[in-house]
Amino acid sequence: MNSKSILGIDNKDSESLQADYLIEADMNLMRDLVAFRKERNIDQAAVAHHMGIDPSGVSKIEAGHRDLLQSTLQRYAMAVGAVVEHQIRAFDDIRDNTKPGQIVN
Repeated sequence: MNSKSILGIDNKDSESLQADYLIEADMNLMRDLVAFRKERNIDQAAVAHHMGIDPSGVSKIEAGHRDLLQSTLQRYAMAVGAVVEHQIRAFDDIRDNTKPGQIVN
């Protein structure tokens, strides 16, 4: 997925590249949370119960079919016993140290 497919933006300019980076970072975060859940042998039903939602909702969250509110992300993290930490960095610093198509975490 990229900014063009999600937001309808052509990713040839700096702003579009930044949007792509943000989208990929979000996808990586969810991928890492799902891996964390699986490593701890927590099934989707248990996460759903803890979050107070239907198991199909957890499946949609994990598949990236929902644009998550911060509170939903926090509830998911709590359900799997994780802590999500945030960083703020200048995109120019990241872009200058990254090859095209490579995302730095």
